[in-house]
Amino acid sequence: MNKLTVDRIVDMGAYLTSEQGEVLLPKKYVSEDLRSGDAINVFIYSGFEDGLTASINKPYGVVGDIVTLQVVDVNDFGAFLDWGMEKDILLPNGRQLKPVVPGQKCVVKLVLDEKTGRVTASSKLRPFLNPNNKMMKPGDEVSALFYDESEIGFTAIINDTFIAMLHRPDATKPIEIGDTLTAYVKRVLPEGLTELSLRKVGYQAVVESRPQLLDALENAGGFLPFTDKSSPEEIREKFDMSKKAFKRVVGTLYKEKKIKIENDGIRLL
Repeated sequence: MNKLTVDRIVDMGAYLTSEQGEVLLPKKYVSEDLRSGDAINVFIYSGFEDGLTASINKPYGVVGDIVTLQVVDVNDFGAFLDWGMEKDILLPNGRQLKPVVPGQKCVVKLVLDEKTGRVTASSKLRPFLNPNNKMMKPGDEVSALFYDESEIGFTAIINDTFIAMLHRPDATKPIEIGDTLTAYVKRVLPEGLTELSLRKVGYQAVVESRPQLLDALENAGGFLPFTDKSSPEEIREKFDMSKKAFKRVVGTLYKEKKIKIENDGIRLL
């Protein structure tokens, strides 16, 4: 985005003055009250054969941004993504993390093609991110943009900088590619890879889940048939927490003498 000055109005539109020379703002973007000498905010890009073009439309992202865009078409050269401009942006085959189909959302980095001077996209994000995170500690709250899914879980970008992994047992809510969610650092491995949780971890997780379990006991008449032998899936479906977190909360409530642990479940005292 640039704030440029109108040099002159012509039949084709308005010529704007820039450090790169004159830039044409097409006639359809020229308002009736625009005059020579006026300053106007425009987006500059190489979208056509005649060089740089100006637009008053603001794209969903500019060069350097990582954004979530929707696939509108696919051909032999790659995929075209809607980025808020008249001409869709190309995601070349060679820059695709995985093949895509129309209607699909994908997370891409907007880059400038050195050969053509045009903005293109890349869903291969690792070259632009830092895989080694030694700055965070367990429990830190982060913003996580999820951009890939595999058998073991979801890959995310945290705080626009680092690569992180959310394993499936920690995915306590449905996730779609392109979602940005609040997450918590579960641990940072020795090599620097960050593992995430969608729930608070450690003592904070116990504090957050304690009232939830007490309410569930009260609503169930004071008894719940959950034990160490209950499956992680059953616990997650009932309490929206991992089995490990459930056991921590149960242990805390037992020490506080709020519950009694029986062979077939837990009972409110």
